[in-house]
Amino acid sequence: MSGNYNVIASGMTITDERKEVVNFSEPYINAGLVIITRAGEQGIKGPEDLDGKRLAVQINSTGDLAATKMQEEEGIGIVSIKRFNQATDPFLELKNGAADAVVMDLPVAGAQMKASPGVYKIIGEAFTTEEYGLALRKSDTELLKKVNNALAALKTNGKYDELYQQYFGE
Repeated sequence: MSGNYNVIASGMTITDERKEVVNFSEPYINAGLVIITRAGEQGIKGPEDLDGKRLAVQINSTGDLAATKMQEEEGIGIVSIKRFNQATDPFLELKNGAADAVVMDLPVAGAQMKASPGVYKIIGEAFTTEEYGLALRKSDTELLKKVNNALAALKTNGKYDELYQQYFGE
């Protein structure tokens, strides 16, 4: 973190590599990866069915890492992985038929499903387990305590569940 901001609050998945650079708050959401297709798709039931398919992902996301791992290490013959800067762009690629599937965090997929009912479908359950946290500088330990206390209060008073329902509809 360059010092311009105090907190990164942007759907950041907690990973061991990232923990080396920043401190994370307590997790505020479970965000496993899912596969998303167009609503009428019948041939994709899980990661193994991505063989011969074109994927769209958000660049440098855990979805990007998972798709690359499937292609390079797990022997799944993914034809192409198109990477986008914005999380919504892979969905446009899918909608327009230029991709067969999107690999994305469940909360992002859920928000997109809510914004575009009947256009997409989530295939099965999440095939990874991930959590989002708020990222802070290693030196901001007092702010980290305040952030964790605020998250705990939101969960205790019910506001967290209300916000989750509003934005993700699950």
